[in-house]
Amino acid sequence: MSLPSHVKTSPQSRSAFTLIELLVVIAIIAILVALLLPAVQQAREAARRSSCKNNLKQLGLALQNYHDTYTVLPMGRGGPGHQSGDRWSGRVHLLPYVEQASLYDAWMARATASGYPSIRPWEEWQINGIVVSGQYIPTYNCPSDTYQKDQFGGQGGANYMFNGGDNGDRLDDADGRGTFTRNSVYKLRDILDGTSNTIAMGEAQRPRGGGSLGDVARPSGNFDSIVRTNPSGCLAFFDKAAGTYVNPIPGGSLIGGDQKQGYRYGDGGSVFSFITTVLPPNSPSCMRSNNDNGDALLSAGSKHSGGAQFVLCDGSVRFISENIDTGDLTAAPPGGTSAAKSPYGIYGALGTRSANEVIGEF
Repeated sequence: MSLPSHVKTSPQSRSAFTLIELLVVIAIIAILVALLLPAVQQAREAARRSSCKNNLKQLGLALQNYHDTYTVLPMGRGGPGHQSGDRWSGRVHLLPYVEQASLYDAWMARATASGYPSIRPWEEWQINGIVVSGQYIPTYNCPSDTYQKDQFGGQGGANYMFNGGDNGDRLDDADGRGTFTRNSVYKLRDILDGTSNTIAMGEAQRPRGGGSLGDVARPSGNFDSIVRTNPSGCLAFFDKAAGTYVNPIPGGSLIGGDQKQGYRYGDGGSVFSFITTVLPPNSPSCMRSNNDNGDALLSAGSKHSGGAQFVLCDGSVRFISENIDTGDLTAAPPGGTSAAKSPYGIYGALGTRSANEVIGEF
């Protein structure tokens, strides 16, 4: 029933938020964001960690394919064609097996042009417009560890290092106890401890400045007593609660310039290409001498919480906790040619290729 035309209706009243109601809504949204943000960050890190694991799987497959082609694993450090005496990292030899054949060809062209096999992998040089040593190679980099090219002086970085074994005193020699050494190659059948019990490669952190992990302590004199006889001494140089090396480092300093873990994918110098299985993941690192190319305790590490990921010689990928058994870190390491069991617990045993060690769960 309609109202008479002379009867006027009042306009519909409008509803609106009061200031207090608006502030309450904003507060609720802020609380929800605060609750959801950690979950989102965890989900992103889980995705990055999964990608990092996939990279290691790809490297494990690359090593297997390389072995199928040449019947040996690549040198950790050496020249092209398994020639000794040069400073190519084993990552250079793996380039064709991680979809980087053109980049490998550029390395070989450079080697031929400069008097094969002599080449300086730390120099930034180009072949047909390709900056060979400065390329970013996704398979060699963990997305959890953000990459900044300018940080490395034009060099291409890497997070994945070769297992140099449990004797830092033999890291820069041909008779180390690890899966990879300088100027030597090994077959999978030489890994007497079993391919499922021996590390092939593992993660290492790139430093963030301020003495963070990935930096390497080096002496003003010599760290022989640490690397050769008492690895636990290296732990004293790092403040784990603060996440930085102590300042100043007693009797030494941090290695300078771009001579740090992860800074050069193509350089076989020990600090750029190796880890040792002595100090547990996310521990400090110590060099014996004042350069980037000598014997050292070089620790694995990652931006993942609580440990780091490794690919074993059978191609499987395992996460190893920073709390893994490391035995007696005050003990001197066995000699390079020794078949003695590692004194550094399960972690040390995972680094030896032929010490006849049976490893259970880890």
